[in-house]
Amino acid sequence: EIAARLLGMKRFGLAAVTEHYLGLTLAKEHSAADWSYRPLPRDWRNYAALDVELLIELETTMRAELRRQGKIDWAEEEFDYALREGTAPRKEHPVPWLRISHITEIMKDRQALAVAKALWTKRDELARQYDISPTLLLADRTIIEVAKRKPHNAAQFRAVRSINERVRIQADAEQEKMFERYAPIQRKIKPSMWKKIIQQALDLPESEWPVIDNHNSQNQEAQTTSAPRATRAWRERYPERLATLDKVRKVVAQIAEDTRTPAEVIIKPQYLRNLCWTDEPQERDVAQFLTEQGARAWQVALVAESVSRAIM
Repeated sequence: EIAARLLGMKRFGLAAVTEHYLGLTLAKEHSAADWSYRPLPRDWRNYAALDVELLIELETTMRAELRRQGKIDWAEEEFDYALREGTAPRKEHPVPWLRISHITEIMKDRQALAVAKALWTKRDELARQYDISPTLLLADRTIIEVAKRKPHNAAQFRAVRSINERVRIQADAEQEKMFERYAPIQRKIKPSMWKKIIQQALDLPESEWPVIDNHNSQNQEAQTTSAPRATRAWRERYPERLATLDKVRKVVAQIAEDTRTPAEVIIKPQYLRNLCWTDEPQERDVAQFLTEQGARAWQVALVAESVSRAIM
């Protein structure tokens, strides 16, 4: 995938790359299978073996193309980086339950947050106990709905249909059959248990409701260098920074065109946003800043000088 991106391919999945470089089409009949299933059926094992059968030939062909385009050193550096990142300990979210989808809808309601936190915590505990995906026990959207409605009695609880029904996967018939194997676990988790968790959360005194310090304030340094993605925020608050960002983007786009490499591969767009969001970026050592952000040496060498000139 990394090689395909560096070579400028728009489709970089294994099937697309194999077809492009080797002219062979991979079978994909089990690509959507639930591979946590045990024991793996024989035809799945055959499919998995065939899926990797051509990797050595593919690697040889793509490596030759990387050399031809003068990108082999870039690729080796990217491969090493991917290996280090992939084997490094996972970075835990400082407040894991705040990763509930659409949690921002209830951020101003601390009691709702207390309900959401309680449901997330219990769901996570049960998911670990039964070795099952948390969202197969209770969907994020259900947690948010319950937190908003705060059901105080049995009738209000029953009115939240999604928490009283088993989570189902909307997929084709074959996939639904696979997910049916989770049904016995799901049936063990009774709605009454969720009702108890909700009631306990609603009974908490206000002093025990979650306090969110704008979340990112837990890391003020990160907050100062994490630029917003939405252009509107730039235009409304710091139009001069947006003008600088536009100049930097044009420079990188030209480098991307000259090297026939996607701009987002040349340098991560967020690094450029972070640079231009800071006060007086022209006073910064661009190469050092990009390195500290996480850019690789080949990326810094390729763009730092041009970006420095653009922000002057």
